[in-house]
Amino acid sequence: MLAFFILHSSLFTLTNCAKFSAECELIVKPRLKTSSSSADGVPAYDVRIYAFYNVGENQTEVERWRPASYADAEAGVIRRVDDPGNERLYNLMAGQGEDTYAHLVLSSSPVMLVAVDPVHRIYGWRFFQYMVPMPKMDIVVYFRPWAITETQPYDDYYKPWRMRSEKFDVTE
Repeated sequence: MLAFFILHSSLFTLTNCAKFSAECELIVKPRLKTSSSSADGVPAYDVRIYAFYNVGENQTEVERWRPASYADAEAGVIRRVDDPGNERLYNLMAGQGEDTYAHLVLSSSPVMLVAVDPVHRIYGWRFFQYMVPMPKMDIVVYFRPWAITETQPYDDYYKPWRMRSEKFDVTE
């Protein structure tokens, strides 16, 4: 019985350690929604996607980090919300391939993802976690420049990206 318990405990430990160490090909599909009535939008071009490892063990910890401005997002930098002097540079960066998708091979989970649309100067971030076996996963990020008005910032909590426009960056 003791041998069974030790074997079972060892397998449980190996399984749990392994669940975050396998690679996952993440395919990010950037879409541009040109109006509120455009269903799926059209491919967004020149978008860059950044991935940041080791910024937390769970969603609450990871979401303590974010780009403080469009300039940070464009440079691949995130900062702690409660300590803006504490910054991190990206671990992975992907531009778009011929299929207009950005491909990242993640080797750790969870991660903070940052998406940057330099054409419309919009950026967004989100928590992302995958479980093994998850060799490949597709996600979509929507850029909606029409949502920006003179008085309303584009602060969209849409499927789970948090989007901002450079126009409403707050300088402290």
